Amino acid sequence: MNMRKQKNPRCVLSGTAAVAALSVLSAANAQPANTGDQTGGALEEVVVSAQRRSENVQDVPISITALSAARLEETGIQDSRDLPLITPGLRVDSVGAYVQPAIRGITTTLTSGPEANVATYLDGVYRPNTFAAIYDLPDVKQIEVLKGPQGTLFGRNATGGAILITTLSPDLNTTTGKVSAGYGSFDTINANGFISVPLVADRLAFSLSAYHDDVKDGWKRNLVTGQKKGAGIETGLVRGKLRFVPVEGADFTLTALYSWRNDDSSYRASIWHGNTDLAGTPGVIIPSQPWTYAVDPDVAHDSRAEDVSLRGDIEVGPGTLTTTTAYSHSYADLTFDGDNTANGLGLNTTDTTIRASRRSWFTRPTNSVRSGLWAVCSFSILKATTNPIFFLPSATSFGSGTRLRPTPRSVS
Repeated sequence: MNMRKQKNPRCVLSGTAAVAALSVLSAANAQPANTGDQTGGALEEVVVSAQRRSENVQDVPISITALSAARLEETGIQDSRDLPLITPGLRVDSVGAYVQPAIRGITTTLTSGPEANVATYLDGVYRPNTFAAIYDLPDVKQIEVLKGPQGTLFGRNATGGAILITTLSPDLNTTTGKVSAGYGSFDTINANGFISVPLVADRLAFSLSAYHDDVKDGWKRNLVTGQKKGAGIETGLVRGKLRFVPVEGADFTLTALYSWRNDDSSYRASIWHGNTDLAGTPGVIIPSQPWTYAVDPDVAHDSRAEDVSLRGDIEVGPGTLTTTTAYSHSYADLTFDGDNTANGLGLNTTDTTIRASRRSWFTRPTNSVRSGLWAVCSFSILKATTNPIFFLPSATSFGSGTRLRPTPRSVS
């Protein structure tokens, strides 16, 4: 069940405010950007990093949708799958933990193999996986959706565009925090929080964010086991950051993230009017009532992600050298019924990705004579493994029970 609340934004213009809005729109036609923030009829200044440096969104010659934390909260956006609701041209398809974003129709097949044609960056770290790619947003600072090819600055798989997710950094001088909790239908429990604490003024600070959402009850009944399921969604994350400023002009942030998602709601289905080759086979149960299904094995889809990254911003002469070093380990385990009956025909597959990467770039301020991005260097090591196991039934014409384990595929 989709528990998210969506609010419809409304805008009222009258009199001189309409004239002011028309002048703003005329100036914005040359640099189209949807900032998502408006106060008193005048657009607030929105700073983006679409060109790997901080700039006013109106000065960037790219079609951008920039979404602040306030905008995401007021529209009820809870995770990255909700972004198309307030982002024109963006679509996010998902089945369980597998996700495939598309911008302006540029996409690829939604499977565990291909990487997306839209590059996703989380705090500057490239996330190529189609699994473990639903990003909860308890501590988000800003999201930028860049539309159109972005390969020059963001490398491969940015044909359709790029999604840049930036989370809150520790505050060096002030203790800040927030917490919220809720309870809803189908025994849904939601809680999230963020806290930032300075350890040494102007030098060292730490932040911790956590999120947990659990839909325990369901609305479909498995006729094989008698259990009532249908939601089966549990998701959460814990993210810690340590920010260190050893000297003036040098800023380092160490980030550690652990996230998990158990989502089998997309794989429970019933045979349409009993249309299956196994109908009439002894022991096979064909559901005939709404909100019932009969599967064996029951569906399970778990994913995990473990990330560690270090980002440094160092002022060097007339510009800033930025470097990001990251290690990520993503894992997904999927078990589902192959024929949507109680006959024991199913598939279990595991996907594992281990990735180490490093990216560096040098920028100069926009007000300098030779402003812009001077160099981008990147290096990455990737190992991906897919290991499917097929289950054949033991009481049908297929013969005795069998587990088929194809040779794992590894790519480095």
